[in-house]
Parts: sequence; C-alpha cells; structure tokens
Amino acid sequence: MHIINNIGNELTSNDADILISDFLSYNIINTKEAKLLKVATNDKVLKLPKDIKDEVRARIMKNMLLNI
Repeated sequence: MHIINNIGNELTSNDADILISDFLSYNIINTKEAKLLKVATNDKVLKLPKDIKDEVRARIMKNMLLNI
C-alpha cells in the first residue's frame, strides 16, 4: 500500500517504466505482470490529451497493482 500511495496523482511514462523495472528487480511482480503493466501504461495505448494522460496512467497503475 505504501508503494501505491507514493505513486501520487500523476505518473509519466518514463516514471512508470522505472517503477515497473524496480518492481521486477525486487520480485514484487513477475515478468508477465510487468509486461501487462507496461502495455497498460504506455503512451501508445493512452491516446489522451497531455493534460490528463499522466493522471489516467497513475490511476491505471494503482488499480492494477492493487489487483496483482
């Protein structure tokens, strides 16, 4: 829960990739989960206006982590 609270209200694509890599390195998630997180938070998938994209990405990341 501490990790999820630290994500904040916005998350850039680069920051999401760093977090996912760290989670994988520390065995918090497995390779399959990492791939799913990367796909779901990728800029190519989030075709949204820039002013809301990072907020939506943070919400997706938090909700996916809660369900892993």
